[in-house]
Amino acid sequence: MDSWKWKEVCDLALDCARFAVSHRRRTGIGYDLKSDGSLVTAVDARNEKFLKENLLRLDDGSYFIGEETVLSCGADYIANALANRCWVVDPIDGTAPFAHGFPTWGVSIGYMQQGRLTNGTVVLPDTHEILTTDGETVKYAQDFELTDDAAVLPWVVLDKPSDQWTDGGMLMLGQKCTRYERIPLPNPVMSSGSAVQALASVMSGKAEAYIGHMKLWDVAGVLPMMARLGIVGKMTNGMMMDCDITNGTFNLDTASPKCWALNADVRIARPEVLNALLEKLQR
Repeated sequence: MDSWKWKEVCDLALDCARFAVSHRRRTGIGYDLKSDGSLVTAVDARNEKFLKENLLRLDDGSYFIGEETVLSCGADYIANALANRCWVVDPIDGTAPFAHGFPTWGVSIGYMQQGRLTNGTVVLPDTHEILTTDGETVKYAQDFELTDDAAVLPWVVLDKPSDQWTDGGMLMLGQKCTRYERIPLPNPVMSSGSAVQALASVMSGKAEAYIGHMKLWDVAGVLPMMARLGIVGKMTNGMMMDCDITNGTFNLDTASPKCWALNADVRIARPEVLNALLEKLQR
């Protein structure tokens, strides 16, 4: 793929958003439970099938890793995906809030080359927000109609968010953190149930930091944007999370039940904010 076709990728993500919203409006949302206890809906399956067909057509010869179909991929396919060009997709990130009628969910598309995430797009349909990489910038649009296509959205280039800690800044918490950890800080906290929504809030400056745990597809669309915006992640095992997913930050052992998950919890923010957060958590 000679260049990242961000408009085409955005249009595919917007199509998924429109389908999800329309399906929910027409039929309501039922859900099933997967073996790990997480929720899955018919929209997850439809969006993943749609994205696989169209993204592989957009970049002929690429591979595809999606949350709902990755278990059907053999070890050889995964090895080739990590060594070549690959799409990493979460068709509905935040299936639980989506299925229960909450607005904190999104569609995430990441593009990876030789194990390194290089570009990404995320759309948050219920809050009418979309973020995408374009060259070395991150573009952001909000307050648009889902019927619009990418070419006419009110795009702005995101500046790097503030790198100054404030006690009143919002902290976004992952589900694991919310259930099992105590955050002894005076800051307001929010657990949205969607990593892409939480991290989009950090990138757009609405939230100060993220504390939690995730799998590869949860963050594949946003990691390339974080890198461009100077947002860093430090794991509780001391490793820095970056766009190289083969450096030991993720469990990539397809025989492991923890495959695709981070090997430790992570804290994500701008560098000085992250240092302040880590210092406060150690007190």
